[in-house]
Amino acid sequence: MTIVMARQPASVKPRSNGDMSSPLESLVLAGVVFVCLLLCATPSVAQGIVVVVNGQLITQNDVTNRLRLLALTNGGKAAPRETALDELIDERLKLQEARKLRITIDESQVDRAFASIAERTKLSVDQLRQALKSRGVNPSTLRDRLRGDIAWQLVVQQRGQRAINIRDQDIVDALKKRGQDPENIRSVEYTMAQIVVFSKGESPARRKEADAIRASVKSCDNLAEQLRRAREAAVRSTIRRSSADLPPPIRLVLEKTPINGSTEVQTSPLGYEFYMLCDKQEIPGRDAAQAQIRSELVELELEQASRRLLRDARQAAVIDNREK
Repeated sequence: MTIVMARQPASVKPRSNGDMSSPLESLVLAGVVFVCLLLCATPSVAQGIVVVVNGQLITQNDVTNRLRLLALTNGGKAAPRETALDELIDERLKLQEARKLRITIDESQVDRAFASIAERTKLSVDQLRQALKSRGVNPSTLRDRLRGDIAWQLVVQQRGQRAINIRDQDIVDALKKRGQDPENIRSVEYTMAQIVVFSKGESPARRKEADAIRASVKSCDNLAEQLRRAREAAVRSTIRRSSADLPPPIRLVLEKTPINGSTEVQTSPLGYEFYMLCDKQEIPGRDAAQAQIRSELVELELEQASRRLLRDARQAAVIDNREK
């Protein structure tokens, strides 16, 4: 910035070096210096701010990291910048709505969600972190997304659950759409064996052992004998569950699992675990089937409530897009 000093009028004699400036002149000079510093600093400070959501900042760095994460989760396909920006705005709003309800998310909850993603991708937590960094993604951007999702799930449960009202007729209508007779319906009972590979905390080596044990177990017959040579592994319990009592994602997994097949290895408080599917039988289950349909309708209602609550939060928010 160039500052041009105005010429003094000819009738005004310049002060000598020994003269003191008047208080007014000192005040004006200080103001000029302050304004100059402010104007010079503002571009460098504000340059990284992209959007402000109810006073919370979204920076260029946030957008860059989210774009890289979206590309990674989309098989390398780049996402539009607007998609990343919308996701970040929604994320801020979700956490703000959670704070209004005094919902707090512990880092341990985020840790478990992060570890779950590592499991699904056959990586340890450290390997997942390194994989993200190798693609230029700060692991904190994934943790931020998980934190927002966990908080929002609790918000929707608190606020959305109040508006849910599933009538008996809704269940009957849903059954008829599936071609099922509401008076003559059946459900499936699953018999499963829970196998635990004990571990004190996360251990990539123990995870590999758990995968190897799962591959070696061929049937539910004589499980204890099959596990006899396995180190610190045991059949913990045999479980029977009706399909109506299971969450839809688990029910879908079991539907695709053959008898004497097994589920993927997952972490658990005891270390690592998986389930052997020992039997599945159709049983008369009017009440069970109705409970299953009710569960699915509730889940659908919660999804709709989630969209509605987020839309309302956006409409009520003060969103300052600095790029426009």
